[in-house]
Amino acid sequence: MPPATRGRFLSGVSLQSLGRGGQALAAFATILILAAALDTPALGLYGVYETLFAFVEVLVDGGSGNALVRRGGRRPASLRPALSQAFRFRIATIVLGAAVVFGYAALDPLVVASHPGLVLCVAALAAHLATARAAVFQLQLRFAAPAAIRFATALAVLAVIAAMVAAGVRDPLSLLAGAHLARAAGNLGLGAASSRLLSQWPRQGRPEAGFVRECLALGAGAVVREAYGRIDLILIRALLGAAAAGLYTPARKLFHLSLQLPSFIGVVAMPALAAESADPDRQRQTTLRLARRMALFSLPAAALATFLTPWFVGLAFGPDFAATVLPLQILAWAAALVFPGSLLTTGMIAAGAARQALNLALAILAVAALSNPILISTHALAGAATARLLTEAAALIGARRSFRPNPQPPTSTP
Repeated sequence: MPPATRGRFLSGVSLQSLGRGGQALAAFATILILAAALDTPALGLYGVYETLFAFVEVLVDGGSGNALVRRGGRRPASLRPALSQAFRFRIATIVLGAAVVFGYAALDPLVVASHPGLVLCVAALAAHLATARAAVFQLQLRFAAPAAIRFATALAVLAVIAAMVAAGVRDPLSLLAGAHLARAAGNLGLGAASSRLLSQWPRQGRPEAGFVRECLALGAGAVVREAYGRIDLILIRALLGAAAAGLYTPARKLFHLSLQLPSFIGVVAMPALAAESADPDRQRQTTLRLARRMALFSLPAAALATFLTPWFVGLAFGPDFAATVLPLQILAWAAALVFPGSLLTTGMIAAGAARQALNLALAILAVAALSNPILISTHALAGAATARLLTEAAALIGARRSFRPNPQPPTSTP
């Protein structure tokens, strides 16, 4: 792996901002189009199933992406055998993800589990088999090709949704299928683009033991983190109805758009932090330094967002979405906590503390599972946003505690 110089780090973050940021902006633009074209119950149904598939995609990865980066960063010759293991692992998780989707749809009174749009979305999950190979870009700190492909995919998704809406399509699951097929094409392109770089990778090496076990530990933590991040919209629909979910969907999309920067930095920092794992003190200092810098940016940004939210909601969504102003202001402060917290979590995973990260995620899920039903029932959409704020505060505090220095043993005096 090349050294993670300041120039490579900044270049990687910039390219991630182009690729993944383009995806997030396109997703937000898609919601703007759908908010104008659909009634709020249909928008809520789109948002709920989009949230469900976002969760399932994390389930399909199952921690295999981070496991590949960790193993390839520590011992490059182990990457090729690990890719074969990851491919077999993802076949199993795709089957599990399909079962989750169809199981949820079977309980949904508004959706038929055999809906063609739903079937196409599930079929598109198979494209994630190709994205495992993209770990080689991250290991080589080469982000230009992935960024270009993701940006092109984002534009394709937006174009597909705009064309379908212009053609009169109003069925939310059919619209979601169009978006997922465009993303699947992008995932296949990303896998194909990795072939040239992978052909230059060391071919020696034997499979290392424990790959599936490591994936399960990393994946369980990621799935739990995704669950507490996605539970709000599911519960809003269950407790307040599809129309309320439709109102909250744009607010959540904007919230997730604001979280792209820390995710970019985490992706770029992961290989370097993994390489430093042999020196725990150095890795701890690097992780804490990055987290502090993120907080110095995110807290003033949250204050500015709180001031601008009423103006932005009126401009972007119109008076029908006035009820989302207060929830968005609360979510701005939740996002401010995610910035440093996500870097601390990345540091935990890079250090190999998968079990510790999983235990933290389970504790945070408990906070989300307890706070969301209570606060949504009493304070509606603002309650959901407050529950997210409490959840992210718990995540930040828990992650920071894991980076406390180990106490030094007392020295004996003669």
